[in-house]
Amino acid sequence: MVIPLYYQNVVIGAVQKNILHFLKEDCKDVFIVLDTHILVNPNIGSRELFFLIKEVASILHKKYNIIPPLRGENLSVFPLNRVSEILSTENDANTILQSSGLFEIDRNATSPFGIVTFGVMLNCFTRSKDGSLSMWIAQRSLKKPIHQYPGKLDPIIGGAVEAGVSPRQALIKEAWEECSMPKYLAEKAVYKGFVSYLMRQYGGIKFQILFCYDLDLSRTEMPFWKPQFNDNSIENFFLLSAQEVADRLRYTDDFKGGSNLIKIDFLIRNNIIQKNEIFYEKIKKSLRNLLLPFHESSQQFKIVSAAEIQEINF
Repeated sequence: MVIPLYYQNVVIGAVQKNILHFLKEDCKDVFIVLDTHILVNPNIGSRELFFLIKEVASILHKKYNIIPPLRGENLSVFPLNRVSEILSTENDANTILQSSGLFEIDRNATSPFGIVTFGVMLNCFTRSKDGSLSMWIAQRSLKKPIHQYPGKLDPIIGGAVEAGVSPRQALIKEAWEECSMPKYLAEKAVYKGFVSYLMRQYGGIKFQILFCYDLDLSRTEMPFWKPQFNDNSIENFFLLSAQEVADRLRYTDDFKGGSNLIKIDFLIRNNIIQKNEIFYEKIKKSLRNLLLPFHESSQQFKIVSAAEIQEINF
C-alpha cells in the first residue's frame, strides 16, 4: 500500500507506508505526513530542496541501510500528470525533459519516493541477406556492486536521462561512453516509443520509463561496426541471433530487469515473438504500465489513460 506524495499541489510520487515513521521522525522539516497523503514542505524552494533531500537520502543509507550511496547523477522531477505529455512524441520528450523540472534529485534517492525516472536504451542489430537478425549485447562488469546487477546482460547502450538533458542527447552521450559509438552513427538511431515498469526497490517503488531506439547497422555506411570498450562498466560484448536472445529471455534470468523489456519489445515488433506465444497480449500490454497503485478502489490518482498515449505500431 502506498500513498501519494505532493509538491506544489501536484502528485510527484508514491511512498510506501513502511518508511512513514522515518519521514515523521527524521524529516519532519521536509515532509508533512498526513493520513491520506504526504506533502513536501511548501516553504522550501527547489534549490534548497535538492540539498535537503540529499541529506534525507544520506540518512536512509547510513542510518537505515535502505538505499545505496548516492550516485551523483541528478534527475529532474516532473509531475505525474505530465507523463502523457512527455510520451506523446519524441520531440515532446526531448523538449520537456531538457527543460527544468520541479526540482532535482539523485538517481538513487528516487525509489523511496516513487518518483518517475526516465532512461534510454538502444537495440543495435544487423540484418543478414536472408532477413535474420543478430543483436549486439553487453555483459555488465562483474566488478559492479550487487545493486547494479554485475554480470547481467544489457543492450550495448543505455542510461538515465539526467536533468537538463533530452533523451536523444542522453543516447548519444551513452553511446560514446559505453561502447565508443561515434556521434554520427548514434544519430541514425530511430525512436521506437517506450516501455515502462514498476518494481519494488530500496524500500519503495521504482517507476521507470525507458525510451527505445533501434539502430540497424546494415542500413548505415558502417554495417560491420563493432562496439569497443571505453570504460570499466562492461565485461564483454556479444553478437547473438535474435532467436538466442528470445530463448535466453524465456528460459534464463540472464538479462537485467528493464533491459529484458526492451528486448521483448524489439522481438515483438520484429515478429520473433509472435501472436501464438502464450500470454502474448498480456506481455505486450504490460510493457507500458503507467498506473501507480495508490488506492485499489480509487481513480483519483490515475496518471494517464491508454487512450492518451500515442499508439505504438508493432
